[in-house]
Formats: sequence, structure tokens, C-alpha cells
Amino acid sequence: MTQDAAFPSEKPIETEDNFWGTLGFRAAGCANCQKAYLVKASPDTAVLCPNCCVANLVAQPAYLRREPPELIIPFNLKAENIRITLEKFVNEVWLRPDDCNTDILVQRIQPVFFPMWLIDCNIYGIWEAEAGFTYHVKSSQEFFSHGQWQTREEIEERVRWEKRTGQISRCYENVPVPATQDYPELIRQIGAYALDTAQPFEPKWLNAAIIRIPDESDQNSWYAAQSTLDKKAAQECQQAAGAQYQRSFSLTAEYRSPNWTQLLLPVYITYYTADNGQRQQIFINGQNGKVGGVRLASQRKGWQLAGIAFGTALLLAILGALTMLITPLVPPIGIIGIILLFLALCAGVAAIIPVVYPWQWNRRQLPLKISRSE
Repeated sequence: MTQDAAFPSEKPIETEDNFWGTLGFRAAGCANCQKAYLVKASPDTAVLCPNCCVANLVAQPAYLRREPPELIIPFNLKAENIRITLEKFVNEVWLRPDDCNTDILVQRIQPVFFPMWLIDCNIYGIWEAEAGFTYHVKSSQEFFSHGQWQTREEIEERVRWEKRTGQISRCYENVPVPATQDYPELIRQIGAYALDTAQPFEPKWLNAAIIRIPDESDQNSWYAAQSTLDKKAAQECQQAAGAQYQRSFSLTAEYRSPNWTQLLLPVYITYYTADNGQRQQIFINGQNGKVGGVRLASQRKGWQLAGIAFGTALLLAILGALTMLITPLVPPIGIIGIILLFLALCAGVAAIIPVVYPWQWNRRQLPLKISRSE
């Protein structure tokens, strides 16, 4: 394959600059995770890094395209809807940390735009593939039923494979490609966006949001774009062949006149502090409201509750034992002693639950964690 697919050129953006038709945005970066953002804030305003939630963003030069994004999906969730979805999300966790509270999470919300690359590209080339065409074969099967032989007709669907080759000359527009390394994991948690609802970019949609600066490498971005373009070409070649199936597709092509622009996607990000002192992020899809993130239960609370249950069990056991000791003097009181001992046993068994639950719950949550550089 040959290609003519220069990556979009970037120019340095100073700490405070006027670009994209906006005023007041400045480039800032995180010393902890090395992510860069555009922040609409005064230099003396502390802005916590949305990526790691550890350090504040510090003004610094950054590299970014001067051309404004082509498309944007604005934030369209109402405040009450955000609260409802967050409350439902966190209330599913028993023994959650005190900091994992809906009111606190809402106060810490940061609206962040995540970038995607949009590529327009012309493809010229030759393709080869095996095209699969379905056909049906009629047969009959003899079987014995109700004392006699009967015939049942069967129709089997089969696929006939034929080699196909041809030329392709197509122009593809606005093919989306991830512009950040954590984009696939983010989408896995908060769901995909309806990209066809994107609107032409206008600075007014930015408001006070933070804008993530692309960090995916040139090479990876082009490989992802080329893979997506090849898949689109394969689908169209299959349609051109009139085939129901296709396999062994290969394309020898030139990728000409690529044009790279950006699409901005809305994400609300908040966080809470877990028992170990680490901040755990919660993400909300700014378009459809789907919530994702790690919801850790509090092992500390589990031990505290277990201690209360165990203390209660010990107290009931002592009272039950004392009651049983005086049973010979007052026989009817023996029933009370038996009840107390039974309740002590139940409380002792119940003390195990708050210890085991956080451990088991947290193990299931670990695969949901979005990796981040710290």
C-alpha cells in the first residue's frame, strides 16, 4: 500500500492566546500525568487535572492546530438529570465511602470536551476478495411416526464462494479516529456517541468547559484512520459485488489529499476519595447521560460495622450465658437465655458479611478502571 497521508500540522499555543475565535482560553498541563488542556480561567484559579485528579493544571505552552474544530456535540444534560443518574449509580454500592456522595460529586463536576480526529480522504486502488453468495438446496428426510414412514422436506442454506476483483475510487468524509489514548476505554464505560447529531463548531458551545488536547501519536492516528478507511472500502466492495458475505479481502491503494479536522465530545468528570486516599473518577456521557467509573466499597466501613456486630454478639452471648447460669434458680428464664444465645450466634455470623462484601465488590470493579499515567 502507498499513502500520502500527512498528519495535521500543529503549532505552539502560548499560555494565553486567542484562537478558534475564543477569548480567555489558555494552555495548561498536568505535571503528574503529563496531559494538556485548554482552560478558560484566570492564571490564579486552580483547576484540577480531569485525567488524574491529583495535581492542578499549570499554565504552559502546548502544540495544537490553529484551525477550529469542524464539529461539536454540545452538553445537553440538565442539572437535575445529572443528579438523578449519579445518585442511581452510587446508590447501588453498599458501604460506599462517605466521600462518594451525590452532593459532593455534583459539586466537583468538570465539563470536559474530548477530541476526535475527523479525516477526509480519497482512496484509489485495486481490491481482491472472495465473495459469498447464498443459495438453497432442497432435500427430503424420511422418518417413522405414528406407525408409518413419512417424508419431511428440508431447505438448507449454503454459501458459494467466488473470487472477485475490481478498482475503487472513493472519497470518504468525516471518518472518526480517536485522538486520545484513553478514548477506547472511556467509550467502553460511558457508551458511544451519536456522531450524526454533531453540530458545526461555534465558540459559544465551549462556555467554561475544559478541552483536552490530542495526545495520540501521529503514527497511531494514521494507522487507525487507515484501518477504518479500509473497512469502509471493504463494505462498499462487498455491496458492489452483490455478495451476502466476503472474506480474504485485500486492498492495494493510495490515500490522497487527506484533510484532518476535529470533533469535540462532551464528558462530565467528577471524583471521590477512596479508603486508600486515591481519587476515583466517575464519567458521565454529556450526550446520553450514561455513567461509568469505578465504584469502590469502603473496607474501613465494613470493619467498623463488623466490629459493632461482633460486639453485639459478644454482649448477647455474655447475657445469654449469665441467664443460663441462673436458670436452675428460675427455670422459666432459661428460654430467654436460649434466645439470647441464638441471637448472639446470628450477630456473629452477620459480622462476617460487611467484611467480605467490600472485598468481593471491589474485585469486580477493578476491570472497570480507566488506566491513567500518574
